[in-house]
Amino acid sequence: MTINDRVKVVRSQFGLTQIEFGGKTGISQGHLTSIENGKRAVTEKTLKVICATFNVNEEWLRTGEGDMFVEDDNVLLSQLAKKYNLDDFGQKFMEVFLGLSEEQRKAVLSYASFLASKASNAEFSAELAHAPRYELSDPAAVDVDTETASYRQELEDQKKAAENSSALDGAKDA
Repeated sequence: MTINDRVKVVRSQFGLTQIEFGGKTGISQGHLTSIENGKRAVTEKTLKVICATFNVNEEWLRTGEGDMFVEDDNVLLSQLAKKYNLDDFGQKFMEVFLGLSEEQRKAVLSYASFLASKASNAEFSAELAHAPRYELSDPAAVDVDTETASYRQELEDQKKAAENSSALDGAKDA
């Protein structure tokens, strides 16, 4: 397998069209086609951009030796998102969930179990009966009032910023 073949493997691994891959790397679709067909050489710049953008192991891309990816959390998350066909929200949810403390994850799972128990679907409810129950060892560890107040303040700050931005835009137009 040549370096040109490995560029195509990287693109395919992420399920991207040539246009999508080009958009992320700055390579035109025509140029990428020529690279993948072996009609053009992979330049040093192109190699570096692909490695940086997709966390590809440079040694693997150059020679085929070693692992394809430099393993980090983002690569693993992207691979899981692709495998399970997650949209951007699903991927972000996974990322945030995994970044929570163990207590916070238990709280989310407990609430999800509660919601699922309210489901009217008999088949789902039957499956749920065998699902693990998550109990918070310290319910006080999740201070809902503080979290809610913090979130409310964040939303109010965003609203004020948007209003100020609109007022500034209006003043510029006048």
